Amino acid sequence: MIRKREALILGSVLLLFLISFSCVSAATNTTNTTTPSTSRDFEKSYNCLKSQVNSKLSAGLTIEELAFSMLALAYDSDMQSKLKAKIEEQGLNGECWPKPTCNLKDTSLVLLAYNHIGANTQKIESWLLNQTTAPSDLVWYLQIDSDASERADCTIVYDGSERAISLNPDKTITGALGSCLTSAVGGIWLEVSTACYGKEFQISCNKDFLTNLIYKKRSSSTYYVSAATNTGAPGGKTTEKVESACFKQGSCNYEGSLWASLALQKTGNDIKKFLPYLLTFSSDNTRYMPSAFLYVLTVGFNEYFSDLISTQNILGYWQLSDTSRRYYDTALAIFSLGSSIEASQKAKDYLLEPNVQGEGCYNNNIRDTAFVVYAAAPKAASSGGTSKPSCTTSGLYCITDAQCSEVNGTKYTNYSCLGAPICCSKPFVEKSCSERGGISCIASSNDCTGDWASGINNCCLNGECQEKGPDLGDQCDAQGYICKVSCDPDTEEEEPAYSCPENGFCCKEKDKSGNNYWWLWLLIILVILLVLAIIFRNQLKIWMFKLKSKFSKQPVQQQTRPGFPPQPQQSGMPRRIIPSFNQSRPVQRPFPKDKELDETLKKLKDMGK
Repeated sequence: MIRKREALILGSVLLLFLISFSCVSAATNTTNTTTPSTSRDFEKSYNCLKSQVNSKLSAGLTIEELAFSMLALAYDSDMQSKLKAKIEEQGLNGECWPKPTCNLKDTSLVLLAYNHIGANTQKIESWLLNQTTAPSDLVWYLQIDSDASERADCTIVYDGSERAISLNPDKTITGALGSCLTSAVGGIWLEVSTACYGKEFQISCNKDFLTNLIYKKRSSSTYYVSAATNTGAPGGKTTEKVESACFKQGSCNYEGSLWASLALQKTGNDIKKFLPYLLTFSSDNTRYMPSAFLYVLTVGFNEYFSDLISTQNILGYWQLSDTSRRYYDTALAIFSLGSSIEASQKAKDYLLEPNVQGEGCYNNNIRDTAFVVYAAAPKAASSGGTSKPSCTTSGLYCITDAQCSEVNGTKYTNYSCLGAPICCSKPFVEKSCSERGGISCIASSNDCTGDWASGINNCCLNGECQEKGPDLGDQCDAQGYICKVSCDPDTEEEEPAYSCPENGFCCKEKDKSGNNYWWLWLLIILVILLVLAIIFRNQLKIWMFKLKSKFSKQPVQQQTRPGFPPQPQQSGMPRRIIPSFNQSRPVQRPFPKDKELDETLKKLKDMGK
């Protein structure tokens, strides 16, 4: 039975143990639940950007950094003047940037920045429009069709000559085609020669007929049908013309064509002839996020809205290649979608997370920070006597070019809209999901087998809701980790349970919690050992005596199994027998007092020396 003194010691030890455990739990809970407060806006990022630009402006910034900074900081008249002066220093005759090479993307960004502050952009627009060529990898076809069961006789007029053809019941076309057209795809379409792009083809038939243009990438089996299909009555006429171009930098440059088309559309130019090239080559250039541009540039192509929404990470950001482009890609998506879309709101929430926003500058990068704040929280440019009046305060509407075309509105270039939208005379009112024949899906947990409706949250058109399968890249991010090209060996370690696209690595920060509380765990271990030592103190004393006797100079006789309590045998001493009162049932001796045991052990210890 444990005495009062022992009970008191044990109680104190247990109390100390509970206090230590509480400290660890409290410390752990504080680490897991406490987050630093932050204002839910981008002012910290604006201030960080302004500080970085001021510190690096004299040392020299790239055109890309200067242009994005102008878009973001033009609200500050002093910053606007400084940035414009630096941009003009690097331009070639005010037409293209940087001198002397002149780059499509850089020049297009300057066009957007100058348009934002109301500067004259005529020379820049002219230079861009002169950098075009016909894409050699695109094939164009002319389709002429009739529902009549009999042969239809038609004529095609181009280059001032009329050529007679026949539409046969099997849909084939025969007759005199001339130098611009050749029979193709089993004879049902007419391939248009590259040299004849831009020429008008007038078609007339003696029966009801329709005409349109079809195109594809030469190496692809996917065909695209032009948006306009023309119909003609017997004796009527239709006109078709192949308009196909790209922006060249030596040859067709896809990223440059994306930015040039966007900038020229923003300044009121017709960019329809560039769309076929951008559409057909989008799958080869996903790293540039073509769906973000095509959503703004096209009319009625909901698939690009769907593509953009489907590539958003569950945490809210976009990342089409490596992590170095995460903030740039996210800004580009918000820029094209507009800030009111639910997906954009989710992205902004992600960007405002304290561990993401940090000190304010994203990726510690002027370009990324400037693009993020301009896309997510744009500010109107300081007038400075030259900027355009606001579209919305003038009673007009900032919508996409495609939306303005859809409502047959008038487009105004002398009014300003922030971001990608243009100024239109009419508002765009989106029909409800049910009015458009769609069904509601939860985008975060479902895929749409058709297209996501643009401007309507979670509306699936021409398809069904389908539960999303596991995405290992998303799982990596959902756990608070990051997909990277390689993990930093000093601060990160790989988490092999989750994989990343592009053969990347799922990286997580090394666990530092053990370094913070190792002393508490050490104290807990010592407390446990102390408790066990008190409970088994007598057995421990005997065990220690046995251990020490092995190192004695005198031999020790092997013992037989001791009685209770154990009495070790010593060399040269007679075996002690515990007397009994009954031969059949020996009487056990009461447990010796502590003092007696201590004295006996002391004598045995002295004898062993």
